[in-house]
Amino acid sequence: MGPVVNPHQSVPAAILKLGRSRVECARHPADPSIILHRPRTLPPELAAALATCKPALLHILATNFAPTPDAHDLFTERLAIADGLEMPTHTGSPAWLVAVGEALAHDPSWAVLPDPFTKDAADAGVPPCGQALVAHALRLFPGSYVARVQPLRPGQSAKGVM
Repeated sequence: MGPVVNPHQSVPAAILKLGRSRVECARHPADPSIILHRPRTLPPELAAALATCKPALLHILATNFAPTPDAHDLFTERLAIADGLEMPTHTGSPAWLVAVGEALAHDPSWAVLPDPFTKDAADAGVPPCGQALVAHALRLFPGSYVARVQPLRPGQSAKGVM
């Protein structure tokens, strides 16, 4: 098993690497699970960076990135600097990717991103308020699976279930 990667460090670094390498990204209009990028062919290190941040970047592109209050000033400052330099700052542009990467690196408390575990949790009957918690727990303990998650009845202790 390889080293444990902290997504709060690897995702911002990967997004920054793409932006600083002048890569432009967009979601595919017909298949939102695909990221289109320019240049069309990426060197291996940039392809690896894109693979590292793909789920997060798909989510960020879909929601047009709303930084947390702690990172909002940094995000808008970076975009203002790029705009002052007459660089494109539209969603997915290299300057936008740099601003997003720096904002995420500045405030790693950004939301838990949707992932397949959330759907599995919903299919297992976990209420929506617990799905993000289940997804986070499964990322921390990858050997676990949702089938082990049992909803508790009111007043029931987790000790009685395990």
